[in-house]
Order: sequence, then structure tokens, then C-alpha cells
Amino acid sequence: LGQLQWRSTMWRRNRLTTAYWAMPRSFQALGLCPKVQNSLLLAEDPKPVKNSTQEDKETSDTSGEAPQNDKGKKPEEPEKPKPDHYSVVVTPEIFLDVSTLPLRMLVHRTAIWFMNFMFPSLELKWSNFSLGAEQAVRAVYGHLASQDLEQLRGLVTNSLLQELRKEGSLHDGKDENWSEPPRLLEVQVIALFSSRAAPPNEDSELSALVLTPLIKVHEEYQYKGSKEPRRTIRLLKWEFEQRISQDGGPRDWAGNGWQICSLEKRWFLQKL
Repeated sequence: LGQLQWRSTMWRRNRLTTAYWAMPRSFQALGLCPKVQNSLLLAEDPKPVKNSTQEDKETSDTSGEAPQNDKGKKPEEPEKPKPDHYSVVVTPEIFLDVSTLPLRMLVHRTAIWFMNFMFPSLELKWSNFSLGAEQAVRAVYGHLASQDLEQLRGLVTNSLLQELRKEGSLHDGKDENWSEPPRLLEVQVIALFSSRAAPPNEDSELSALVLTPLIKVHEEYQYKGSKEPRRTIRLLKWEFEQRISQDGGPRDWAGNGWQICSLEKRWFLQKL
């Protein structure tokens, strides 16, 4: 019995030895590189990394230095352009609006979805509205800055246009001491702030749907006697209304297009 156990042990060792020496050929058949073969077989230790000599350190130190001129001074680095500085306008009202924005957006977007489901002819899609609102704000802002109020017809309601034409209105920027009209650099609709229904008024006998998006704008103001412009970031709440024709059934209702009906107190940022 002991002799059989010894023969069995020797047979296993011979099989393991044969398999061990056959492994490189199998690795070669698999297309493995010699380094992988050596690492798998542990046939050789990893090559030691050469330590850099003192001369190599000196050459590396000298190669990293900037070239010097004849006088031994380093050439001056070109001045980097200064980034534009923006001042963010934050008021207690804006802080409250932003803090309640998630809940507001959930409630009013749900209301818009329900109206779009009940009245599909109105086509109340938020993506289309936000894109059109950005274009409208850019156009109206440019006409207001250039004092070209006649170009606002169709973009704003008649009542708002009459308010803008009044002398001494808060929207008049004559006392702001601008050296050139304000510029609107960027417009972005962030979210839907509120939605409501409006009854007929002096402009139209039709009821209206009023949406108020929260809009982020980047502005630039240039004042007389100042070399550097004033760049600001602030939030706007301009109201957009659409008069709805209620001829026929609810599914036949149609809108007459969006117009801006309110600009808050002033369309520009008052100088401090």
C-alpha cells in the first residue's frame, strides 16, 4: 500500500512538471508577449529601475529652465487676459423666488401638462415656449435699449406699449448716464415660475393664459466717465400672455400668439 501511494505521488509530480514546461508553448499559441509569459510563469524577476545619476539630475534641472537672454534675465511672460467680472444681483425677493422654485415648477408644469391634454389645439409645449421666450426677450431688450418703441408692436401688448411711451415712466433710462445703450449678452430661460388665467381687458375681449418664466440674463452697462463696463447677472420675471379664442368646443380653441404683457418695475438695472 505504501508503494502504491509513492507511485501515485510521483506520477502527479511528473504531470505537473510536464504541464509547467508546456505552459510557454501554450502562451505562444495564444499570442501572448514574452513579458506576459514571464510574469505569469514567474520565471524572472522584474527588471530594476535604473536610479538617475547626479549628471542626469543636473541635465534635467538645466533643461527645465527657461532660456535666458544676453543679460542673464529671464524673458517676461506674456500677460494673460483678465476674465470678465460679473456682479450677481441678489435681493430678498430673488432669494425667496429661487428657494421656492422647485415646488413652483412642479405645480405649474403639471397645470400646463393638464391644459395641453385637455386642449391639444393650444400646443402648450414648454420647449417651444422657452425657446421663443428667449428670442422675444432679446428682441424687446434691444428695442428698448435703442429707444425704438415702434418696433415693439406685436411683441408686447398695447397696454404695455402705452406704458412705455409715457413720460417719466420707470422704464425711461435718460437719467442713467449711459455712454452707450445697454447690451444683452446672454439669455436663458431657467424654469416656469408661475401660470394663471387672465380675464378680458381693454386690449382684447378674449380670456388669456399668462405664463411667467424665470429668465437669467447677462448684461453690460457702459457709463460716462468710466473706462470699465459694468457686467451683471440677474433674474427677470417677464409675463407672457396668449389670448385664447373659445369658438366651438374646447378642442377647437386656438391661441393668438404670445406677447409680453409685463416687464416688472424696470427693464434695466438701475445704477447704484
